Amino acid sequence: AESQVIWDKQDVAGSRKAIKPSLDYITMNISAGPSSQGTPELKYKELDTFELPFRRNFTLTINVISNLGWLSDAQKIADSKDLESKVSILRLAGISVLSAGDVLDISELLDTKHEGRATVDFFLSDCVTREDISGEIHKVGLTGTVGDFETEQTIETP
Repeated sequence: AESQVIWDKQDVAGSRKAIKPSLDYITMNISAGPSSQGTPELKYKELDTFELPFRRNFTLTINVISNLGWLSDAQKIADSKDLESKVSILRLAGISVLSAGDVLDISELLDTKHEGRATVDFFLSDCVTREDISGEIHKVGLTGTVGDFETEQTIETP
């Protein structure tokens, strides 16, 4: 059978107000980030344009909801971070897997029956480039204190 991607906050409980699917299904949710890490490296692009590549980290939470085998299915998903076939797909999208958290059993009793649930977090990274157009600098001004007198000067460049 073909699997359907269900985005937890969008398809299940979000703006689409979708009806909860029947078991077995998997949801995905970007639960943290993206947040920029470190200081971007300034790269000269053109006469007055610079590129700043930002490294961003984010957390992708995957939930497995099933009647049978939810923990083993979640562990298979967690183990896939080391499979070259999966890593290469993410690499083509510009995403790298930093690590995966532990698989947690978050099963609960719903109404009169038990629903098996497992969750695992993937810690991912990508890069986004922003441009900064500085324009030409025609005039530079200096303000400072000389001795006991506060003076203001403008120094013009040719």
